Amino acid sequence: MMIFILISNEIKKLMRRKKTVIVLVAFILLTIVISYGTYRDDLNRKKWSSPEFRQKNIEESIKMQKQDLDATDISAEGKKNISSNIESMEKELASIKLEIGGKPVDWKIQLKEQIDNTEKNLADKNMDMGPNGKERMKLELQGDKYLYENNIKPEDGNVLNALNFIKTLFTFLGAIFIAVGVMVFTGDMVSGEFTPPTMKILLTQPVSRAKVLASKFIAVALSATILIIVVELLAFLIMGLIFGFGNPNYPIITGTTYKWDLAKSVYGGHPLISVVGSSYIISTGEFVLRMFLMQTLFIITCVSVGFMLSSVVKSSMVSVSLGTVLVVALTILVQMPALKRIVQYLFTPYGSVASVFTGESVLRYTNPNITTSFGIGTLIVTTIVCYVIAHIVFTKKDILI
Repeated sequence: MMIFILISNEIKKLMRRKKTVIVLVAFILLTIVISYGTYRDDLNRKKWSSPEFRQKNIEESIKMQKQDLDATDISAEGKKNISSNIESMEKELASIKLEIGGKPVDWKIQLKEQIDNTEKNLADKNMDMGPNGKERMKLELQGDKYLYENNIKPEDGNVLNALNFIKTLFTFLGAIFIAVGVMVFTGDMVSGEFTPPTMKILLTQPVSRAKVLASKFIAVALSATILIIVVELLAFLIMGLIFGFGNPNYPIITGTTYKWDLAKSVYGGHPLISVVGSSYIISTGEFVLRMFLMQTLFIITCVSVGFMLSSVVKSSMVSVSLGTVLVVALTILVQMPALKRIVQYLFTPYGSVASVFTGESVLRYTNPNITTSFGIGTLIVTTIVCYVIAHIVFTKKDILI
């Protein structure tokens, strides 16, 4: 039971620190800024997706397609494809005009037409869309069929609701802010006991150094995880009450993995192509739940890295600075071509959990090894290694104060 008493005492000490309040307030303010930015983006999206704006764009597209159709250097098959595109756009234009006129448009009819057009394009052997394009189109067709069969109205992926907002929030916070915040929060967890010198008093208690260290780690990991997730859940709740929560059953494509296309060469290297059959569809609700779980693991990993630095260095200012510099340096340096080859072994790229799940991180770093399973393994190994180093250093260190 002594370990629980130690953990409780460490949590109380954490909550009384001014630094905890400062980090929490900064995190809340950052969340508010991201929320406002998302709201402004939604206003622009509504403008661009208005019926009048879409009508203008489609009319211009039809005009350009007709000009291409009149060109003399277009093959018969090319003209056939252009005519098919014009026909599809004219149907869409007619629906938009009905929408502008105030007449209700049956979204199921539109969705069925979209499904038919996609199936037609997939069946067209002359349409060159590449393996990635064809795989993507198959997934979109699968998603459209899911919507149609389950009577779910299609929505713009960027429409502002709580579920879409939380994905945006995770993307921004996970890029660098969570890691930096955790380093500041954790950096003086052990080294802070040396300035002022309270470590000697702590170690005079009838408890082993290992338990002292474990209690500190568990306390800071719990506190950091709970504080971050509570702020995110409050933001989710507030955005949901204002803009709606969204449909948790709405399908989302995830799990896409990539490989090198060794048959092609681009600028002296090989392009990335998606692995056929690797992508699958899950509900948005399940996707968000997975993000929370992956983010929790990422937070614990960041805590372990900061905890290790705090155990190795006696100065709290130095340990916090080292942790912050490490995160910023890794975030910037992994953009260098030479380091992109080893980026999958670092913990920082896995902060953008949504990008890891969808496969976007692979394209960002041009590294097909950044997958969900590899990321989970990397985070777990990093956590264990950092804690073991902290344990060895702390238990072997001579405490002379």
